[in-house]
Amino acid sequence: MFTSCPATRVACATALSLFPFAGALADSLDGYRTVPAYSRSADLPFELPAPYRDAGQPSASPDPRAIEKVWILSVESQYGGAETIREDQTRTSNDHYGLYLKVGVLEVGIAAQRRLTLDGVALNVAPMYTFPVCIIDGQYSWPCSSGTVVGTFLQYDLGDSDGGQFRHESIPAEGPSRSDSLEIL
Repeated sequence: MFTSCPATRVACATALSLFPFAGALADSLDGYRTVPAYSRSADLPFELPAPYRDAGQPSASPDPRAIEKVWILSVESQYGGAETIREDQTRTSNDHYGLYLKVGVLEVGIAAQRRLTLDGVALNVAPMYTFPVCIIDGQYSWPCSSGTVVGTFLQYDLGDSDGGQFRHESIPAEGPSRSDSLEIL
């Protein structure tokens, strides 16, 4: 899977800082060149959660027209490092600050709209990266085969924010919206 790189070489190298091959790519970047992003869920610096199942219920793909789950999965910053967020976690363990603040969100279902806020203030931020997510062997994963997509992994860069109460709301074309929030220290 490929994604567009930010406009400047420095910004692109910064955006690629999570990738194990960033050094080699950053040396060859110029402007809007297209660069590889996480091509597999195994490349993530954290583990994706298992799909939600009620006891005794078979694992089934969610209805793509509705949002089944929204989960803030990861937070990363220059000085707070990369932190995996548990489903029951309400605030980060690390103090996140520096030149960038990245937040990863798992969205099960397909959103028609998304609303992001930080300390109640609406953010006009598009995701840096989006990846279709599917269920393979009982785990959320990618790459996905055609027709198996159950949701999306999104990563946002909130710039040099010092954190606060981050909220991500996913609004489907049909059904109720779902949200998750996290206090980013």
